[in-house]
Amino acid sequence: MPVPDSVARSVAKRQAEYVYGRLCAQASLRALGMDARWPALGRSGQPVWPEGVIGSITHCEPYAAAVAVRAQQGGVGIDVERVIAAEQLSTLLSVVDPVELALLQQLRPRLSLATGLTLVFSAKESLYKAVFPSVGTFLDFDCAKLCGLNPEQGWLELRLAKTLCRNLPAGTRLPVRFVYLRSSWVLTALYWAG
Repeated sequence: MPVPDSVARSVAKRQAEYVYGRLCAQASLRALGMDARWPALGRSGQPVWPEGVIGSITHCEPYAAAVAVRAQQGGVGIDVERVIAAEQLSTLLSVVDPVELALLQQLRPRLSLATGLTLVFSAKESLYKAVFPSVGTFLDFDCAKLCGLNPEQGWLELRLAKTLCRNLPAGTRLPVRFVYLRSSWVLTALYWAG
């Protein structure tokens, strides 16, 4: 299937990520017994899912994944990220505020700061993907705050710092599940029922 012009003009790596992500989305739709076309690219770069389906796509070389579920409301978001190198910690510090950073530091040595920051970044990316269809706007990292994390059980919790829409008021707590992929990758997933 052809890629959009904006993707076709990009570097080969970006084109491959797009195709692999869309192939995963196509497989997710097939698993639901639906048309095997892959989702189109929306105006903001988001996948456009068939009516009655919510979904999410993620890719970060060498991984690509997608999830699609039948639902009229709510959202689902997934994100895969490579754990940031310890010498690059400063690049992710903007993802957390001092309270969130203190929570992550309390988890050491059970969880390295690099892995913790990567998990929070990925969880907030999953949140953004899950709520974008309902909110319709880009979100800053300060719209949700880390309020709990269990590295052994593979979950963390975000609390909305501001109202995003009628069904997502400030104070809403959203659980995020995560798994480690090999030793240097994390995959986060968030679902909200709307």
